[in-house]
Amino acid sequence: MNGRFDLVAAYRTSAHDVLVCRTATGRYYYHGEVTGDRNSAIDLPATRTSTGFIARNRSYTYEIRNRRIIVRHDGVVLGTYAGHPFTP
Repeated sequence: MNGRFDLVAAYRTSAHDVLVCRTATGRYYYHGEVTGDRNSAIDLPATRTSTGFIARNRSYTYEIRNRRIIVRHDGVVLGTYAGHPFTP
């Protein structure tokens, strides 16, 4: 993500930090990383849903739904994590 953006949501799970930001043009981005490891960071375009946000990276899907982060690969759930709001 380059340029100006606003933080929309920030969640910390048992192992990950997940942020959703909105650009000045109204586009959403998902930022996820292993807590404390900036080298693991991934930034993806995201779409707002009725229950949160969803981002896709090829066959992987990252969904934020009602403070839960759900990671899928080819439609199979790899993990569901409780997200706790935090200030990055």
